[in-house]
Amino acid sequence: MLKTFTSNRFQESYHYLVLANGLKVVLYPKEGYNSTYVIYSTNFGSDDIEFKAIGKDGFCRMPAGVAHFLEHKMFETSDGTDATEKLAALGADTNAFTSNTETAYLFSTTGNVIESLKILLDFVGECSYTEESIEREKDIIEQERSMYADIPNNVAKYNALKLMYQENSVRHDIAGTKKSIKQITKYDLDTCYATFYHPSNMKLVIVGKFDYQEVAKMIEDYFKDDERIPYIIERKNPIEILPIKEHVKTVEMDVNIPIISIGIRINSSEIPYVEKELKSTYITYWLKESLNINSDFYQNVNNSGLITGPFTYFVTFSDSYEYIMITASSKYPNQLCELIKKEILSIKDKPLDFESIKRYEKSCVASVIRSFNSIEAISDLVNEALDANMPVYDYLERVLKFDYNDLSDVRSVFDERNLVVSKVVNIEK
Repeated sequence: MLKTFTSNRFQESYHYLVLANGLKVVLYPKEGYNSTYVIYSTNFGSDDIEFKAIGKDGFCRMPAGVAHFLEHKMFETSDGTDATEKLAALGADTNAFTSNTETAYLFSTTGNVIESLKILLDFVGECSYTEESIEREKDIIEQERSMYADIPNNVAKYNALKLMYQENSVRHDIAGTKKSIKQITKYDLDTCYATFYHPSNMKLVIVGKFDYQEVAKMIEDYFKDDERIPYIIERKNPIEILPIKEHVKTVEMDVNIPIISIGIRINSSEIPYVEKELKSTYITYWLKESLNINSDFYQNVNNSGLITGPFTYFVTFSDSYEYIMITASSKYPNQLCELIKKEILSIKDKPLDFESIKRYEKSCVASVIRSFNSIEAISDLVNEALDANMPVYDYLERVLKFDYNDLSDVRSVFDERNLVVSKVVNIEK
């Protein structure tokens, strides 16, 4: 049954539907918009390489990069054409991506929503690849992987991840390795597809200009004969508890300006998704206070010529890991690195600045309100709420409700024992 949610605070509403096969559907019509954005995703990403396959008893282990490989092959259709071409013929722009935790297929269009949606459901709903096409794809994916693998920022990031994580699969490149790509078989892809592309592990979000009742009926009719039963996938990705063995790694590459990536592994806790999201918001506050372009620290290193651009920093998490990543470029990487370490490790001793916190709270609220002006941003908010297993507006109310005690306590994550440094420097001549 279609359920409607409304928010007086945000002056927004949407419709939610869960099918008998477990597929979660969010229909978010927006008046005054000319385009429609559709994203169909599965909770299957590069982290998911060890799991219990559907219909099997024991755990199986897949080569790294299998989720990304499967994404590439899903666009092949049974009539031999590419699904992208079919959608383009209807005026829809299509794309796909694989992250650590999901694979998503999406399109945007200004018309033919129902027809385009059917093509999306059709090509994601069946496998049409062959042994021969899989073998051909391996060279294509390896070329793509090697191209990104040679980007200095990526080298710095993944070396930092490998220092922080000895066992967790987040240490692997999303595309895998040259060796793992060669190992992927049709059986691997079929097993992953049957397990992870089950409707109960998927979500369909539609935002923008469309008739939600017409689209809801189309979706219900499309899946009316689907007799698959919802089930929960058992996954194995160990929470890292081993002490970090090495804290520094330096590699030489042909770079104009050296790159530094500083990672901090956060001891992962079994708390709800929404609480991890709020925790990351608190951590981001402290990072912003120290590293944003208006901070005293940034002004000092910038005026000293120790940095060539702004810092980039983020916090990320899943069920089995949480970490901070800070990246900068500098002609003096060793000197800058020591200053960054000193600054961020001092965070745990910094007092609360309540005026600054209030400004940050207001900026977070303003950011959410601005998101409602973008159909893509709305889709992101909806998917976050679905991951948290919460209605969208309840989720937003929770992540925008700060607890100053928690914001203070979170400073403990800035722990030198969990800090690593990855550098990419010029080749010595």
